[in-house]
Amino acid sequence: MENLERCWVLVAVDYLLYPIEKHIKWISRPISYIVQYYRIKEVSNLVSRLISWNASNNVVHGSLMELDECLRSVLDDSDIFYYYSVLEKTLEWLDELRDNLRISRETNLKDFSSEDIEVEGVLKSIRELLSRISEEGRELEGQYIKTASSINDAFESHWDELFVPNPIANGKQVMFRRHNNGLESSHRRTRKAIRERTGRSETNREMEQFGDLLAILSNLWNKTYQKKILHDVEYLSHSLSPFINDLPELRKGYHEARKGSEMPIADEKRMGVLEDFVQVLESSKSPGELVCTLQSILGAEVDAVC
Repeated sequence: MENLERCWVLVAVDYLLYPIEKHIKWISRPISYIVQYYRIKEVSNLVSRLISWNASNNVVHGSLMELDECLRSVLDDSDIFYYYSVLEKTLEWLDELRDNLRISRETNLKDFSSEDIEVEGVLKSIRELLSRISEEGRELEGQYIKTASSINDAFESHWDELFVPNPIANGKQVMFRRHNNGLESSHRRTRKAIRERTGRSETNREMEQFGDLLAILSNLWNKTYQKKILHDVEYLSHSLSPFINDLPELRKGYHEARKGSEMPIADEKRMGVLEDFVQVLESSKSPGELVCTLQSILGAEVDAVC
C-alpha cells in the first residue's frame, strides 16, 4: 500500500505541475493560475480522504503528508485566496454577460442566426445584470467595486455599437448579425497560417535559445511581480551578474524542469485515476482484492515507474 500511495502522489503532482497535452521541444504548455488553484482544491479534498483512510487503518505515509502540507500552504494563504475569489467572481460576471450576448469562451467562433434575436429583450437583461453586478461589487467592497465599475464602463462606451436598432428599408425592418464571430474566425485562421509560414520556426529557435531570459523579462511589466519579487532590486543587471557563470547549469536545470511529466498517464485522465483510487480504497474490499484493483487503476506501467 505504501508503494501504491506513493505512485498516487506522483500522479497527483503531475496533475498539478505538468498538465501538458503536447510539447514543442522542451517548452511545455502552462495552465492559468486559477485553473491550477481549482486543481489544488480538487487534489486537496482527495488527499484529506486518503489521510483519513490511513488514520483509520493506523497508517502514515510521509509523501502523502508532505503533499498535504504543500497544498495547505497554498489554500491557507489569505492573499492567494483573496485574488482567487476576485478572479472567480469576475469570471462569473463575465460568463453571465456572455450568455446574454450569446457568446462564450467555448463557442466564441460559432455563428448564430440573426432572426431570433430580440434586441430590446437582450438590452433589458444586460442592464439588469450590470446593475446587479454593481450592487454585488459594492457589497463585497475592495477590488470587487473596481472590477464591477470597469465592466460597467466597458458596456457604457459600447452601447451604440452593441444595440443599434435594426434599420428600416422600404418600410421593412432589416435584420443583421450583431457579432463578428465569423469574421474573427476567418481572421484567426489567416493570422495562424501566416505565422506558421513565416515565423513559427524562428520563434521556436528564439524560445529555445533565450526562453529562460524571456520568461524573466516578460514579468517585468507585471505590477505584482515588481512589488513582490523585484521590490528590493535596484539594478537588475547588477543583481543578475553573479549568476552569469552559472547560467549554463541553471538553463539546463530550467529545461529539465520545463520538460513536463514523465508519467505515462495523459493529463485529462489523471483526475479520474486519482478519484477512482480513493473511491476503491474507501470501499470494503478484501486486502488482496484491494491491492490488485488499485494496481489496475494506476496501471502496470505506473507501478513499474514507481
